[in-house]
Parts: sequence; C-alpha cells; structure tokens
Amino acid sequence: MADKHDATRERSALMGTERIGKLLVQFAVPAILMNIVSSAYNMVDKIFVGNMVGDLGITATTVAHPAMRLMTAFAILVGAGGNALLALCLGEGKHKEAQKILNNTFALITLISITLTLLGEIFIHPLLTLLGCSEEAVPHALPYLRIVLLGGFFESVTSGLGMFIRTDGKPKYMMACTMSGCLINIVLDPVFIGVCGWGIAGAAIATVLAQVISGGLILYYFTLSSRSTLKLSLRMMKPSRDLTRRSAALGASNFISSLSGAITQTVMLASLGIYAATALEGDLYIAAIGVTTSVGMLFLMPAIGMQQALQPILGYNYGAKNYARVLKTVKYGLISIMVVSTVGWVVILLWAEQLCSIFGADPRYIHIYARTMRLYNVLLPFFALSAVASNLAQAIGKAKPAILLSLTRQVFALLPAILLLPLVMGVDGILWSMAVTDFVSAVLGVIILVRETRIIRGLLKELPQ
Repeated sequence: MADKHDATRERSALMGTERIGKLLVQFAVPAILMNIVSSAYNMVDKIFVGNMVGDLGITATTVAHPAMRLMTAFAILVGAGGNALLALCLGEGKHKEAQKILNNTFALITLISITLTLLGEIFIHPLLTLLGCSEEAVPHALPYLRIVLLGGFFESVTSGLGMFIRTDGKPKYMMACTMSGCLINIVLDPVFIGVCGWGIAGAAIATVLAQVISGGLILYYFTLSSRSTLKLSLRMMKPSRDLTRRSAALGASNFISSLSGAITQTVMLASLGIYAATALEGDLYIAAIGVTTSVGMLFLMPAIGMQQALQPILGYNYGAKNYARVLKTVKYGLISIMVVSTVGWVVILLWAEQLCSIFGADPRYIHIYARTMRLYNVLLPFFALSAVASNLAQAIGKAKPAILLSLTRQVFALLPAILLLPLVMGVDGILWSMAVTDFVSAVLGVIILVRETRIIRGLLKELPQ
C-alpha cells in the first residue's frame, strides 16, 4: 500500500513542479483525442444513418440525444464533483480520502443510471412526443432510443468515472478506453445497418456495444489493473452523505449545464416543429440541428479537452498554495482554448455545405443544413472565456460562480432566446439563440475571471517570501 501511496504522490506532485505548457500538452492531447473520438459516437451514427436511412433517420438520432444527455448529466453531477474533490485531496496528500471519493462516486453512478434507464423504457412514448418527434419519425426514433437506453450504465461510467483516470495520472489510458469503443462503433455501424439489414436499430446496437467496451475498460482499470493507484472496493461502496453532498456541490455547475442543456435542447427541437412552415420542414430543421451539434462538438472538443486538462492542474496547485502557477495556468488555458475554438469556427463558416454533405443530407435541402450550422456557431470563439471561468471556479472549490455561469448559459440566456426570438424572427430566431447565449456567457465569464484572479493574487501576496 505504501508503494501505491508513493506512486500517487509522485504522479500528482508533477502538477506542482512541471512546466505549465508541458503539463497542458501532456494532459490535453489525450483528452482532446479522447473527446474527438467520443464525439464521433454520435457523429458516426448520423453519417451512416443519413447515408443509409435518410433525413428522417438523422431526425430520429437527434431527438434521442436529449434523453441520453439527461442520463449523462446525472453521471457528471457526481463524477465531475467527485473528480474535483479528488484533485484537491491529492494536492493535500489525503490518499485514503481520495479512495473513498472514488468508491462513493461509482456507487452513485450505478444507482442513478439503472433508475433512469428503467424510467426511460417505461415512459419512452411520451418522451418522444415531448422531444418533438413527428409521426413520420417515430418508427425510426423508437427502436433507436429504446436500445441505446440499455447502454446507459456503461455510458454513465465513461462520462462520470473516466475523468478519475486522468487525475490518477493516466490520461493516455482513458484515451484508449474511449477510442476502443469508438472504433468498435465505426466498424459495426455499416455492418449492422447495411450488411445485416437492421437499419437504425443496427446503429443503436453498435453504439451500445461501443459503450460496453469503453465502460468495461474503465471498470477494469479501477479493479484488476496494476496501473491504478486508486481501487474500487465493495466494502467502501456504501454511499456517504457527506461525500455525496460535497461532490454534488462541486459538480453542480456541470450538472446544471448538462441538465439545462437537455431541457433547452428539447424546447429547441419542439420549437422548430412549431415554427416551421410544414411538418417536413420541421423534421429537416431538427435533422440540421443534429448535424450542426455533431460537427460543432467535433470542432469544440479540442477546446473542451484543454478545459478538462486545466482542472486537475488548477485544483492541485490551488490545494498546494502554488498560486502563481494557478494564475499562469489560467493564462495558458485562455490562449489555448481561444486558438483551437477559432480554428473550428473558421472551418465551419467556410465549408458548411461540404460538412453537411458528409451526412448524406438531401441536396435539395442542403441550404437548410448549412445555414443552420453557420448561425448556430457564429460566436464559437467566445466559448474560451466562459469555459475557463467556470473551470477555475470549480477547480478551486467555489461552486457558486460556476453554477451561476452554467445557469446563465443554459437557462437565463439560451432558454429565453429560444422562446422569445422566434416571435419576431420565426425559425431564424431559434437559430440565432446560441449566438446570444455565447455573448452573454462570455461577458459573465470575464467578470468571474477578473474577480477570482484578483482574489488569487491577493492570496499570493500573503504568502511568506
């Protein structure tokens, strides 16, 4: 056990001594690759479904997404919060407490995912109606969502527990977990959809098998693998009220972001059906949103990878009172995320039509897809300001600013924009709602960054010279 403790301290100590730029690359590259591959789950399904089933197939996978996002939100609630708490404990040298956090998180993820899967299967028909699914799209959406829900536990393990592997000092292993699942998905999609003739159900089966592979490898890491310094143990899996409360407080901002994102996405899809001129146009706009979010997330994933790489570095150094390194990490993070998100923004604006054609969009309606993609991502580079602000607040244990930013982005800005702008602009108002949200979130992000970095500079001055 002493060797495990020494290994944990040795790995985590690098976050307090290694050059910030090198650390960010070391943590971010695997996270970026993992996130890009992870986003390919949804994207690959839409590409094969769009080319082999048609536009209604894309619509079906799109309306299923908010339901799965809801399940992921609860996994992130305990996962992101537990991981932030874990990083702080490692920075303070509390290995036993870190072990308890891991086991508490896994127990909660298991209970939550099983409960939500059962509820989803029971209420699947009203759920599809709520998600704006038209009668023409239901025959595609019903089998897809019903099957994908069965992989909810493994998807929750990947989303909620996978980040613990990075904090344990093995980001490359986590990348391998996600990439393995995605490669399985890419290989099985055309086989199950086309060769086996299972249609959209085949895409769902391929997705579930991919989730099982990724989640299974993560469980292996924390049980049988000799690489991990933290282990899952049955005797430690009894949920702790105190750890649950603390983890939920730190993960609340991520949860609110994911939960409200699922809600606003549902409202957006329903609104597109309401304001579209015909049922067909409504289905096409829903499909266009699905393609847009898939492509947008693909280009946003490098930025999110940088954001994820920041958290353990910020959390460790703040816990160790290395305030100068905290400030330097914030600076590096802002520059890096701004650069990578701007690159994605340029690609989307210049080549939207070509990107949409990859998904097999009907050439007669390609203009709907491309215009939706451009308007939705018009202020994409502004993501850096809100992302780093939220991450800084969460990493240093301040949940309220991060929660406020998440609420502003998904509730106070996006939801009103979706509801009000269409009254004046019709369908275009829905498409412009994300730009409004990005602008408001960026302004609030700047305010939080200025305030928190000023406080950290004050703490730095108080340290003995």
